[in-house]
Amino acid sequence: MRDCNANIGLITYVFDYAGESVLDMMDSNNIKNNSNSKKIIQKIFAIIKRAQDAKIFFDPHPKNFVLKNEVLTYVDFTPPWTSPYFELRKNLASAMDKEVLENFFYCMHWEQLGFHIAGDLLKIDPNNEDNLFFFYEELIDKGMVNGDFELFCTCAKKIIERENMREKNKIFLL
Repeated sequence: MRDCNANIGLITYVFDYAGESVLDMMDSNNIKNNSNSKKIIQKIFAIIKRAQDAKIFFDPHPKNFVLKNEVLTYVDFTPPWTSPYFELRKNLASAMDKEVLENFFYCMHWEQLGFHIAGDLLKIDPNNEDNLFFFYEELIDKGMVNGDFELFCTCAKKIIERENMREKNKIFLL
């Protein structure tokens, strides 16, 4: 982000072009066999692993990654995923919405990031069900998730449920 202006009723961001969305580059039907798609997934996992190692909250959704000249960049500019932001947002919510937000914010916790990326990939394209074991093997080898494959699938689907609940209840983050 190069610049940000806030005027009454309008927030404007100015960005430098950082690349093409990885969502436009990957083929869910062939991730594990297509070298380009596989390389992108591995680069995404490497960035997520850095977030885990640093113990920071993070939204690993593939829409937040762009690629230019073989360089993968994380470009999310939504609210800062920090405990103070979570508390501030929950303080503005109804009692029912607080529980939904608490569950949703847990998706951003560093311990959940491996499950979160798998859930997001599955939510984006149900064809990624065929890739879940490949994702699991990559993530378990990097120490990004724990447990067996069944637990991995359950946790990934739980991420989807938490995101869907926030969306269903029209709970906005800004």
